[in-house]
Amino acid sequence: MSRGIIWFRNDLRLADNPALTAALAAHDEVLPVLVVDPAQHGPSPLGFERSGDFRRRFLHEGIRDLAAALRAKGSALSVRVGEPAAVLFQVATLWKADAVHAQRLYGWEEQQQERAVSAALDLRLHAPNTMLLPDDLPFTVERLPHVFTAFRTKVEGASPGRAPLPAPERIPSPHYWGERPLAPEDLPVVPRPPDPRAAMAFTGGRTAAL
Repeated sequence: MSRGIIWFRNDLRLADNPALTAALAAHDEVLPVLVVDPAQHGPSPLGFERSGDFRRRFLHEGIRDLAAALRAKGSALSVRVGEPAAVLFQVATLWKADAVHAQRLYGWEEQQQERAVSAALDLRLHAPNTMLLPDDLPFTVERLPHVFTAFRTKVEGASPGRAPLPAPERIPSPHYWGERPLAPEDLPVVPRPPDPRAAMAFTGGRTAAL
């Protein structure tokens, strides 16, 4: 029996998710995990809050939507709070997971997270959430155009977007893999009335996006 962790990061969806698709192909059972890193939401070194009430609310709604989608596929989402490497190591040890599958991200802090996880676990990174992948570009990085218009002109004809991956019919997880709901203290949200200047209400989650 092979088990793998699917570590949801900026890819809170089941369709068109290369990391999830790869995890399902590689393992008999998959453990969906989302890690809320307090370092990405608390004060910055300069004292500014790194995420405001509206961003936290949007993320909270996206997580709830992902959890509902996983329940519909026979699985569950475990939301945990802490430093990703420590949290994922704990989950992998407790549930005897062979590997961690995740979306590759290019931000400096996100790459630091990846290095820390890969130092402790078998981390398998998959395609990012970009319209084009690096290997799809019709030129090398050294020949990357310096002006966006030149970049767009070269890319439009030579690099069509890839077809999106379908959502899985079912996500096999251990029958005793329980869902840990998102607690209010995980992403504190201060309710506010809608801003009268807003043209529309923004709701997090793939369902609302569609």
